[in-house]
Amino acid sequence: MNAAVFVTILVTLIVIAAIMLLLPAMMPPTVPMGVNVPVARQDEPVIRSARHRYFWMIGAAWLLAVVVLVALVFVSPVAAAIVSTLLFVVGTAVAYIVARQAIVRAKHEGQWYKGVQVRLVGSVTVDPVHAPVPAGWFAASLLLLAIAAAIGVGVYDSLPAQVPVHWGAGGAPDRYAEKSIWAVFGPLIIGGIVLCGIFALSFLNRVVPVRGLPSAEAEQNVLRARAIRSAVSALLGRLMFVITLTLAWISVVSWLLPESHWAVSAGTLVMLALILLVLVLFLVRWGRIIRSGVPKPAASKSAADAPDDDRFWKAGIFYVNPDDPSIMVPRRFGVGWTINLGHPAGIAICVALLVVLLGIIVFAMVSRAPR
Repeated sequence: MNAAVFVTILVTLIVIAAIMLLLPAMMPPTVPMGVNVPVARQDEPVIRSARHRYFWMIGAAWLLAVVVLVALVFVSPVAAAIVSTLLFVVGTAVAYIVARQAIVRAKHEGQWYKGVQVRLVGSVTVDPVHAPVPAGWFAASLLLLAIAAAIGVGVYDSLPAQVPVHWGAGGAPDRYAEKSIWAVFGPLIIGGIVLCGIFALSFLNRVVPVRGLPSAEAEQNVLRARAIRSAVSALLGRLMFVITLTLAWISVVSWLLPESHWAVSAGTLVMLALILLVLVLFLVRWGRIIRSGVPKPAASKSAADAPDDDRFWKAGIFYVNPDDPSIMVPRRFGVGWTINLGHPAGIAICVALLVVLLGIIVFAMVSRAPR
């Protein structure tokens, strides 16, 4: 079992590392490591140096996490999973902040924006062409849930009085419950809720703002925004299918092969591999879209730049701008959107999310408590 735990966590760390190493390439060259810089400064040596430092720090954090994993996995698999993953996540955050601060410091000391022409762009009309929603992936995911549910209905009467409801990292059941609709079909019910939630996000994807390029024409920015929304829609569709496939697999295996640890572990590893594949394909597509249309330094004399709004990005992660009416804004570093914590509605959303997260944690602790 410990070997299965080790492989599962190692694959998880590899997935996180691959994503973090790809992120800098996914950003426009005028926003290196989440820092706004003029077009003429996008090839500054300090930017290349900051990226290299980021890559080295990510590699060092990954190696340290693997060492901790090896040291703990055969002593306490749970501690190994939690400590190594958290350690690596913290390490990636430190790597990003250190690399970002190097560019911020050079920008301020060199007064990169002094005398630079800036322009803030935005759309005052709604794009008449809506981004597609992943209806096909949604239908395929619903079909998977229906097939799994039909299998569950067929074997329900033959299931034992105690059925597994939780599995450890090694794929072995570590908690059982009395047979009931919730105990047997709980993962599928949760899968249906998650599926509907992701599908709902695809409609939100149609209206969230996309930051235009000051140097581009209005029509170019519209086409660029459509391409970004289309890429996000495809990502959501593929993710919902992979998640549904995983939950359906775990449910069916728990009914038909309850003692087969390898089947659950294999399903988990395949899920991680598929998620990595989906994310890599998306990030490559995203990077190609984001970086298109950004002028080269040689053309910077006739190109306008985006205003320097780094002051609104705390640590390059949290956006706080009370004067911005937008609730959702594009992430400064990474993919997708984030919440404007300077907007009352943004604060309310964050508080609600924290309450929900706290409720889930409390529910999990109470449900695991001995009775």
